[in-house]
Amino acid sequence: MNRFFLATCLAAFTAAPFANVQAAPAENRRNSAVFVPAKPLSYADVADMVMAARLVVRVRVKSASAISGKAAVNLIPGRKRYLMTGDVMTLIRGEGGIAPRITWLVDQAPDAHGKFPKLAKAELILLANRVAGHPAEVQLVSPDAQLFMTPDAGSRAHALVAEAASPAAPPVITGISDAFHAAGPIEGEGTTQIFLTTREERPVSIGVVRQPQQQAAWSLFLSETVGDATPPPRRETLLWYRLACFLPDHLPDSATASLSAADKAKVSEDYDLVRNQLGACMRTVKPPLPR
Repeated sequence: MNRFFLATCLAAFTAAPFANVQAAPAENRRNSAVFVPAKPLSYADVADMVMAARLVVRVRVKSASAISGKAAVNLIPGRKRYLMTGDVMTLIRGEGGIAPRITWLVDQAPDAHGKFPKLAKAELILLANRVAGHPAEVQLVSPDAQLFMTPDAGSRAHALVAEAASPAAPPVITGISDAFHAAGPIEGEGTTQIFLTTREERPVSIGVVRQPQQQAAWSLFLSETVGDATPPPRRETLLWYRLACFLPDHLPDSATASLSAADKAKVSEDYDLVRNQLGACMRTVKPPLPR
């Protein structure tokens, strides 16, 4: 196993793009049997890493060796770099199989008390990519892509992989193509339709209906079938993530260029309603580059 190759690979990965990652102060360097992250990953953090990873692997750690010097170049401040070896328990995602024992590097953050976790024999989920020419080596998609099996990280990643692999998985939202507003015959009545663009070129649109003396209601149309409406998604689901994290904050001018000033104002108001009800896409770490 080529330790220099692994160190060089991770060093290039964790240089400038992740210089702003903040770790907890590492005053107490004792190993901790119970690992409590200083800043728990959000749903969007885990989803970002799942979507960027070609490999999602559950492993049991065989060994974890702290490394330093030239092999720890560009180490994130406050963290320790480990050379990890683990036995594959489950290949959750990954075409072509995987070696039964793999190696990788991780810049491990301490917990909220400045303690580093005990990594030997730990069960982890790795969100990673293959290293070309080295079938038993993987590279994490981000410094935080080694997840302990906790409900808010490892288990969430496992569920996200399954949801993303489903034939019914929502498409990847890439933008907004068009929008229109149709006023109703009664004052205060109207319908807005906002058409989204997707990576898979699947038809997706948002519909907002306003009735006098009632709160505006919106729904999604994930196909061209008339009347096939989907209610607003629950938070921390894949559909919610696709919308909350990838819709623009405001309608692009190109989507409303053909509308009158009055209709443009209505469409913008309805789009703001949707964005507000979806809520913010909270991230605590910089997302990896998408694959």
